[in-house]
Amino acid sequence: MTLLRNSLSRNTIALHVVVACGFFSTASAQEPETVEHSTLEPSINAELRYDDNIFLSAANEKASLITILSPALLAIVKPSRHRLQFLYQGEFASYASSSADNYDDHTFQAAALLELGIRGLLDLTGSYQSGHENRGAGLSEGLEPGSDAFLREPDQYDQTQFAGKFSYGATGTRGRLVFEAGRRDLEYTNNRDRTRFFDYDNTHGGGAFYLRVMPSTSLFLSVRADDFEYRFDRSSQPSLNSLEYRVLVGATWNVTGKSTGAVRFGHVEKKYDDDARRNFSEASWEVDVRWSLRSYSHLDFATRRYPSEITSVTGDVIDNTRYSVGWSHQWTPRIMSRLETLHSRQEFRGSVEARVERFNRHGLTLSYEMRRWLAWNFGVSIASQNSNIERFDFDANVVSLGADVTF
Repeated sequence: MTLLRNSLSRNTIALHVVVACGFFSTASAQEPETVEHSTLEPSINAELRYDDNIFLSAANEKASLITILSPALLAIVKPSRHRLQFLYQGEFASYASSSADNYDDHTFQAAALLELGIRGLLDLTGSYQSGHENRGAGLSEGLEPGSDAFLREPDQYDQTQFAGKFSYGATGTRGRLVFEAGRRDLEYTNNRDRTRFFDYDNTHGGGAFYLRVMPSTSLFLSVRADDFEYRFDRSSQPSLNSLEYRVLVGATWNVTGKSTGAVRFGHVEKKYDDDARRNFSEASWEVDVRWSLRSYSHLDFATRRYPSEITSVTGDVIDNTRYSVGWSHQWTPRIMSRLETLHSRQEFRGSVEARVERFNRHGLTLSYEMRRWLAWNFGVSIASQNSNIERFDFDANVVSLGADVTF
């Protein structure tokens, strides 16, 4: 599995934005409120990290201290019953032992949650990100430091995304409909002799029907179609353009104080425009479950199986399977811990090397809220990857100490 880790440069400002745009729930049947409210929430995270294998290499491992600074600015406006949200967040850092890996990422995102009458809810998001992939991760995974093929600088990319969802169904009704559509454009901006073949545009659309069968439980059926269009084709390989179809059925529930979750099972099929590539047709699932042992102690379980676009020179698609288990516990009003373990498997279908990777990561995070505006975080992560191709094997251990400051 590809392990991507962000690290920031003290000489460059990187702003990475993540905006959460609300959940799709049914609209309130009450009369509209006229109260308007707006907030401005600046914050900053500072982190010192030690990574003993920054290039995720099987040999010639290189360690480094990494200084990371992540500022963010969130603006929220609530006219009447609507909600508008704008977020600008960044990262900038310095690698003490490898200045070539200093980078800056920028992401801007805006969102609007609009109530349309008593039954309609419209959720719109748009974002732009100028990001990167660490050397030894993403498209450069498996390249050994010191070799002629090793990059002089990390791969960089621009990504834009637009998405919209419309939910129809009033509070308390048995049925609810959700329709969605969106587009994602990915373009690498350097190392173009190699990266241009991984530029693509992804357009998607779909819908879901939710049926409430108990006060806290709903069944649902969802369908989704994705169109992948690559901008450049390799002269010696067939096109990667494809259509992907996904059908899932399942249930969602929310038993207050006990358990929340969503379970989805179904089928996904990926059909290539060029018959020279083998289509992907497999089972697919998405499971997220939380058990609340106490109001201050929770167990989380998640698993996924899904296809993703190829990141190797040869191959058709990556078949991904992931499992994770986590335990979070609030020891005191100010002290919290989280233990988590992750296992994943990636099979590079159609690759010349028949590549298969297994990745494991175990982590512990401790948080201490020293003040209302200041929280300290300490983390340890132990990761390893085993592949049927030796150059993709690696071990990586990370220790970090950080502070979150809100204003």
